[in-house]
Amino acid sequence: MFDQLPFINIWIRSESANYGAEKYANNILNVLNSCENKYRLSPVTKISYITPKTTSFIASAFLYLPFIFRKRKGESINIYTFPFMPFHLDTDRDILIFHHADPLRGSIISRITEAFGLFLMLFASRKLLIITVSPFWNKFLKHKFGFVNVKTIYNPLSTEIIKNFKKQSFDSTFSSESSQKIICKDNPIIYLGNASPKKGWPLAFKIAKKVYPNADYWVSGNNYTCVEHPDIKHFKGSDSAFIEFLQSVDISIFYSQFLEGWNRTLVETALLSQSYVLTYSKSGGAVDAMDLLPNTIAFNDENELYNQLSKIYNEVKFNSKKQINKSSFETVISMLEPSIFYQQWHSVIDTFINKNSNHNYYE
Repeated sequence: MFDQLPFINIWIRSESANYGAEKYANNILNVLNSCENKYRLSPVTKISYITPKTTSFIASAFLYLPFIFRKRKGESINIYTFPFMPFHLDTDRDILIFHHADPLRGSIISRITEAFGLFLMLFASRKLLIITVSPFWNKFLKHKFGFVNVKTIYNPLSTEIIKNFKKQSFDSTFSSESSQKIICKDNPIIYLGNASPKKGWPLAFKIAKKVYPNADYWVSGNNYTCVEHPDIKHFKGSDSAFIEFLQSVDISIFYSQFLEGWNRTLVETALLSQSYVLTYSKSGGAVDAMDLLPNTIAFNDENELYNQLSKIYNEVKFNSKKQINKSSFETVISMLEPSIFYQQWHSVIDTFINKNSNHNYYE
């Protein structure tokens, strides 16, 4: 009986979920693992980045190129994550996850692989099923490449994030014994996002420092980057501790220097911090997240960021944070529940199988 179940291969870049694309692929993996009675899941093939610090681009190419031209066996369903996909994609057995692409910025490895991935997509059928994480990329693929079978399924929030949001009172500044140990409340707390420089914290810090010279500045995450700056604190605590940290933030600035897929951290911060969340208006899918969140403020350049920070100076100085109606977030929460993600992906796969019922998806 087990042999009659559809066989699915999912190709993800890395098992560790440090960024949105990896988290998204791992969430799909959890969906498939939750339905052993419906699908057979192959062992996950991991294609990990080889960083320039340890090896050259040529070395990583030796891993990437054989994958592009690999010989495939059987009729299994294959789920690929851009830009790691083979040269030929079949509309009746291949699904592509497109999180984001920005071949003009980032490391030399990411720029070349993403540019080559976009080149490969020129040869794919316009009817290929593609799943994006935000309307921004949905429109990009339809308008720039002419794909007609593109769907958007948002990256879900964790159940812990949702649980903490629902129990917030939204009527006072969060304070707890554990967060007091981490944060000095004598100064406003400004969160600059992920510690990776491409997320834009150095530029955000340079501008914010002019308005708030005595603030506590924080970045978070990214175990591969160690921020060594006398005025920047690097948060590397647990997920639960990070939630407490966000609830003590006064201002958040997201100044990504590349086109984001969605920016889930921005959404988490807006939901939990009761703070001003300033976001660069030219950061890809993050714009879609901003449209859903009532406490986000867009800025178009450095001067506009400086002006926005200056406007809210007195409110933060006198601890009179912008009060937000909790009900205004309910739409966002309902869209990003893990159960919704599970339902949408089950529907995608079931519809795909039914549409191609002439295929027997086996190894």
